[in-house]
Amino acid sequence: MIDSPCQGKNFYGKNSSFLFYNEAVKPFQPYRLSMKKLQIVCNGQPQEVPPGTTLARLLEDLTLPTDSVVAEINKQIIDRDQYATLKLAQGDQVELIRFVGGG
Repeated sequence: MIDSPCQGKNFYGKNSSFLFYNEAVKPFQPYRLSMKKLQIVCNGQPQEVPPGTTLARLLEDLTLPTDSVVAEINKQIIDRDQYATLKLAQGDQVELIRFVGGG
């Protein structure tokens, strides 16, 4: 039996068949996309990211500024203007190199 404020009554609080709550109906389940995480390798470490993750989002999640990082994916250097649109794919090998000034 489903415990619900609507149980045994319609939505107006009357015992009638108009808009009657059906006990056989399962309670609302949030719509879940089958979002398997992508397996990538970032600087030699396995990492999981959600599908559709862009390179810019990965850098943001790693708290790395895009203007001081050079990114290489699958042995190809990526232009900075592509960071926001380039989506990571299953098995991508990502190398991030950060330049630090100093003397």
